[in-house]
Amino acid sequence: MKDMRIDDAMLDSSEQQFVRDAVKSLSEDSLSLSWRSALNERLLQESAARRKRERFLWFLKPAFGLGLAGALALVTVIGLSVPRPSASSHGSMTSSRVEAAIVSDYRQSAAVTDIVGSGLNPLESTPTSTDNPDLGLEDSDLDSL
Repeated sequence: MKDMRIDDAMLDSSEQQFVRDAVKSLSEDSLSLSWRSALNERLLQESAARRKRERFLWFLKPAFGLGLAGALALVTVIGLSVPRPSASSHGSMTSSRVEAAIVSDYRQSAAVTDIVGSGLNPLESTPTSTDNPDLGLEDSDLDSL
C-alpha cells in the first residue's frame, strides 16, 4: 500500500475549507435530560421483560424434554405389553389360500424327495435333442461289455 501523507496544503484546499465551514455551521443539538431518562427507563423495562422470558424458558426447555422422554418411555412400555394378534387370526381369505398353497407345495416336495432320494427329479428333467438311443453300436460291441 502506498504511504499516504497528509500535507498542510491539502488541508488548506478550498474543498476542505468548504467542508469545514459546513460542519461548523451545523447546530449542536444536545440531548435533553428528560429524553435520556425516558430512554433509560424503557431500556430497563425491556431488559426486565427479556430476563423474565429467559428465566421462563430456562425452566420450560428441560421440562419439555423430560415430558417428551416420559411419553416415549410410556409408549414403549405400553407398546410392549399389548398382545399383538397373529397374522392368521385377522388375515383375509387370500392369505389363508396362499398359506395352504405353500404348505401343500412343501408336502409334495418332501414326498418327491423321499421317493426319488438325492437324484434327479424326473418331473424336472427334460430330454435333450442329443439323446439318441441308437449310438451306432453293433452286436459285437455289446458282447464285449
